[in-house]
Amino acid sequence: MNTKLPCFYYPTIATIIDDDSILLENLIANLSNRISYQEFNNPRKALQFLQNQQNVAPHSKEFLHTLTDSSEDIDIDQHGRYAVTINLNNIYNKLYDRNRFNIPSVIIVDHDMPGMKGIELCRELIDSPIKKIMLTGVTDHKLAIDAFNEGIIHQFILKDDPHVFESIDKAIFAMQNHYFADLSETVIKNITAGTFSYLEEKKFMDFFWQFIKDNSIIEFYLIDSIGSFLLLNAKGELVWLIVKSDREIQNDYQIAVGQDAPKDIIQILSKKQKLLFLFSEDDYKQPPEEWYSYLHQANEIKNIQGCYYSVIQGENAYKIGGICKNKVFSYSNYLNL
Repeated sequence: MNTKLPCFYYPTIATIIDDDSILLENLIANLSNRISYQEFNNPRKALQFLQNQQNVAPHSKEFLHTLTDSSEDIDIDQHGRYAVTINLNNIYNKLYDRNRFNIPSVIIVDHDMPGMKGIELCRELIDSPIKKIMLTGVTDHKLAIDAFNEGIIHQFILKDDPHVFESIDKAIFAMQNHYFADLSETVIKNITAGTFSYLEEKKFMDFFWQFIKDNSIIEFYLIDSIGSFLLLNAKGELVWLIVKSDREIQNDYQIAVGQDAPKDIIQILSKKQKLLFLFSEDDYKQPPEEWYSYLHQANEIKNIQGCYYSVIQGENAYKIGGICKNKVFSYSNYLNL
């Protein structure tokens, strides 16, 4: 199970590098078809491609800058946090970006290649955020361990592993998650500073990853600091996962009482039967008697006391946040290009 929760994730390119074209084709034929691959049988051409791609594979600070509404430089405060105000809307707006799936996040490279060894190629990319998996033989096992310990590669896999294809698949998915988790680290640190959040709680992360698996979700975007997400499957169909704590539900109840909301709405909130989800500025301007369409079935997350969630999907999902259904570019569309 994944151990870190990124603030966003979507499928990206796995670049496979092997000088043996036959082995390269065999690799791709046996790996998951849920991943987009870019293959090279020339390590130097691969290196040139990856170095040219670094402008679209940003480091965490560069990514953080894209989430602010300011053009000013980002400074670090006394607690090691970047002193900026993050606009989370800038995260989920990426679902309109047709190029988001073109980013290379992971490379799988054979070590034993003429002209340039796999470890040399990885060393050239040591400052890149791209995750590096090296395929190696038994004779180069110690070299691979040393490269891992030095931070030149992030994982290595023995080519004579009887389950080598399964091992590579698992490694790719794990490294893609780590790629986005690393990008998200400063964002998570900033938005959770001084406020309650489930984002770094293990039980919540376990719940989230299981929800992702059960609902065939392949990309997601954080929409608030407590742990609510906008999610999409491969077809680009939207699902909202709304998460609230006891305290937030109580606050909603107090607001409903203070604004003289209809009695049945107040009762629903007091009994935690439904969650009130107001997302946009227009939502918050709605009078309490119009809140019925903003109430969604509440479910308690097991093993997390006082944590509730709602799921919004189908056509109702497109009534939130002004998401334009026709502009969402899905991963299925990308794979079929």
